[in-house]
Amino acid sequence: GTLLACDADKFRMKELFRAQNLPTPPFATRNYPKPLYEQPGLWLVKSAIYHGSFCIRHENVSDDPDFLLRLMQQYENGGLWFAERYLPGREFFIGMIGQRGHDPELLPETELTFHPDYFKGERRPFLTEDGKWEEDGAEFKAIGARYGELAADDPLKQHLQQLAIRSWHALDL
Repeated sequence: GTLLACDADKFRMKELFRAQNLPTPPFATRNYPKPLYEQPGLWLVKSAIYHGSFCIRHENVSDDPDFLLRLMQQYENGGLWFAERYLPGREFFIGMIGQRGHDPELLPETELTFHPDYFKGERRPFLTEDGKWEEDGAEFKAIGARYGELAADDPLKQHLQQLAIRSWHALDL
């Protein structure tokens, strides 16, 4: 169904989110590079089909459109790649369990934490492939998590929960 289609196509997921007025960062591809030139700032090159932070590296973040386009081309032997607007800030996850057509049960939010001694300068705080999978690496060890620490009446928690539920329904889960 929809989830499998979205799992294999991040562009389809973005379309479904946009149709429901859910926030999703702008993106550009080699065939549609215009946003890279019209919206200056940092962009992150990532796979349109692979998950698990596959090939996500600190070097994938740049404000140079030509570099980003070359990087997308370099990676394309492994499927379609795109550049998504890099959004600095806090990183949260909310797991959901439920049945199609009903609001899901929300699991406690998880917030990733990034040790400031490791993540500084060009090493921006976001989850890379090494940070996620290289258990013996310095980056993996510099990333932590907080579970369910936002108070129930915290406006941020309420907003994240509303977005999670709306995303569930947008994806027809």
